[in-house]
Amino acid sequence: MEGKGLIPKEQIESVVAATDLVALISSYTPLRPSGGNFLGLCPFHQEKSPSFVVSPSRGNYHCFGCGVHGNAIGFVMDLEHFAFTEAVEFLADRAGIRLERGQSTSPHQGHGEVRGCLDLSLEYFRQNLIGAGSNSTIRLYLKKRDLSLELADRFALGWAPEGWTKLHDFLNQKGVPIKVQEAAGLIKTGEKGEWYDRLRDRLIFPIRDVQGRCLGFAGRIIGEGDPKYLNPPETEFYKKSSVFYGVFEGKDAIRKAKKAMVVEGYLDVIRLHEKGFRHAIAVCGTALNGEHVKALKRQGIQEVELVFDGDNPGKAAALKASKVFLENEIDGRVTVLPEGLDPDDFFKKYTGANLTALVDEAPNDYQFLLAQAFEEVKDKGLWAQKSRLDELITLAQGIASKLKRDLFLGQIAKRFQLDLGALRSKGTEPAKKPQVNLEQRMILPSKVDLKEASPEELRLMKYLVAQPQALGLVRGKLESQSFTNPHLQELLSRFLNLEDEEFGALGPQELPEVFKEYSSVLMQLIFSGNPFATEDYSAEKVQGLVLDLQKSAARRKLKGPLSPEEAEALAKAQAEARKKAKENCLPQGSSEANQHQG
Repeated sequence: MEGKGLIPKEQIESVVAATDLVALISSYTPLRPSGGNFLGLCPFHQEKSPSFVVSPSRGNYHCFGCGVHGNAIGFVMDLEHFAFTEAVEFLADRAGIRLERGQSTSPHQGHGEVRGCLDLSLEYFRQNLIGAGSNSTIRLYLKKRDLSLELADRFALGWAPEGWTKLHDFLNQKGVPIKVQEAAGLIKTGEKGEWYDRLRDRLIFPIRDVQGRCLGFAGRIIGEGDPKYLNPPETEFYKKSSVFYGVFEGKDAIRKAKKAMVVEGYLDVIRLHEKGFRHAIAVCGTALNGEHVKALKRQGIQEVELVFDGDNPGKAAALKASKVFLENEIDGRVTVLPEGLDPDDFFKKYTGANLTALVDEAPNDYQFLLAQAFEEVKDKGLWAQKSRLDELITLAQGIASKLKRDLFLGQIAKRFQLDLGALRSKGTEPAKKPQVNLEQRMILPSKVDLKEASPEELRLMKYLVAQPQALGLVRGKLESQSFTNPHLQELLSRFLNLEDEEFGALGPQELPEVFKEYSSVLMQLIFSGNPFATEDYSAEKVQGLVLDLQKSAARRKLKGPLSPEEAEALAKAQAEARKKAKENCLPQGSSEANQHQG
């Protein structure tokens, strides 16, 4: 669907007329017939008694509790925070209507330039692959991975050849401004201010929304090197917490089946589609979360089939996803593949019929979660079992559906041989925040002692794992003696061995896998109360944390003897750091600026 031009009024009216308002709203909140209308709990405010009325004959809804009302377009705009045009596009796609746009007076107005840049880049990458010779590195790689050109075309796969500025040069020739290239997540600036391509010598996976619009590009390295995959940076269009790979290619199958098969990898999706599982999609460089579930529900999906790798990270991801399903009221089935295989490898040994049998026999989300929890503590003492039981009850308290909560509690009672009545009574008490999340307890390794670490170095390292794009502002600012804890110092050195773009593309869930020897340290930084995990990225915050650590290191130095030269060098370094923090990052006269100049 084209992203430019105006949508004619007649087409907007057609989209509204074709939208089943009851079906649309029922995908967000349950409705029941009430006379000629439908009644349910309002999705816009908390209420115990239903006051939200949907009138199919009038094509509108009204809440007698909060007063909200409107038609299908208004509903999508208000609930999903879509712009008017985005809401129309969403409903058109849901109804299977192709929009024919008129001419806009300003075709590059708003974010149209960024979309145009993404479209140009998509065609550039595709033509690179199509035009490559049979003995080129990309064609040989496709052959090695048993990826046909037909499959490559279906998923619009491309190739970013070797060279630092190939895409950047192409876009420059097309007259695309540098700020637009940067906003699209395609280029990055180096230490000397030069611009270069984020993706080089990689197989390119365009990530498209359900309407077929390109949101960004992921890349798999063709030769040796790390990281194997680079995911897009967060942009105006690409939000990894709610995006899936393969939704455009699989939308027809998903709409027909009203279910999706969620896997972990881009190549897994392509292989599954080839084998007939065209409702397969994948998360993009992050763990499945509540925003993902909302995106699934928007497509009318009622059930999710999880098919995860059979290794330990795959099992941990399946456990986390099961909890997400329970908390967000969507039915899920969990298949962990045998022998440590991923879906791509699975089909080298087994058939599509084998996978269908595994999925059909797979436990649902709460059965899988319970089985994993019980397996861990069945041979342990009473206190270990009680601790796990408390976590399961806390999880049950967060399940909104009474029926599903009762089913879950019944399974807990059966597994642990407890009285269901007492358990059900406890399970309806208000939820208390658990000390340790269930999935964290199952994967947390033995702790490395960080007690000698200063508060300043802990805060900085926690910020880096929560906001990895901050690494560039730390590079070159700290010395080895800045840290008191050797584990944190070594970990930072490993971070700095990667390029800023490579480290910035890693999510917190990926860090323990990439830096396996430091997984214990990373788990503590990620899970032991990281206050920066929910914050937006801030360059000012980074500079402040660096300056705090420099000052802490300086105070330690001053406790020992310093030569006149050392004292002079230290004073100059602090003065320079304060000047940069003041001029480049912090507003003049702000309380934060004054704090960091002290």
